[in-house]
Amino acid sequence: MKILFPEIDRAFWIDRDDVLSVAEDRLPVHPLARRLHRLCRLLDAVAVEIYDREGDADVFYVFTRGTSIEALDAARAYLGADFRRLGIDPGGVRRARLTLVFRTVGASPAVAPTAPPATPPSTPAS
Repeated sequence: MKILFPEIDRAFWIDRDDVLSVAEDRLPVHPLARRLHRLCRLLDAVAVEIYDREGDADVFYVFTRGTSIEALDAARAYLGADFRRLGIDPGGVRRARLTLVFRTVGASPAVAPTAPPATPPSTPAS
């Protein structure tokens, strides 16, 4: 995974096995970083890029190897009034690109999202 070290304005590739997972509330985190982390978790993202700015909103490319319509709906609900738009570019066989635009300046406080159902509810047989 690529890790950004903002103090030195550099990013380095680090093997996932060498990264320690820390509970979300154990360290101080910028609200935007927390929000992006939660969105990436919801959408099963493998990478995220800040692409552009549109007024009071930022444009993010979120790359995923697969997600569901329920996860997209959960991400939209999580962003609430800050949500602007979502585009889906199927990409190649390895991953799809989601273009996600949401307000980051003066954003409303976000509540932790609930995970979408793992499988769609089954219909009872008649």
